[in-house]
Amino acid sequence: MLLHELRRTRTKAPFAKLSAFFLNFSPFAFLKKFNNELNSEELAADAFTTKIQGTTKYLNTAKKKVTAF
Repeated sequence: MLLHELRRTRTKAPFAKLSAFFLNFSPFAFLKKFNNELNSEELAADAFTTKIQGTTKYLNTAKKKVTAF
């Protein structure tokens, strides 16, 4: 999970993360384009993590723990 977030901090992802937070309160939450950009950033961070670790095992386990929390 740390690799996932490390990749975000190396890019403009902190802005996207903050924007995603405000999107929850925005009347424009239906804008699909913005949502797609956030999703593509998530996928890029996942791909980075998988590339470094060589497996999705640890990322998937971390995602399950975060979801359960």
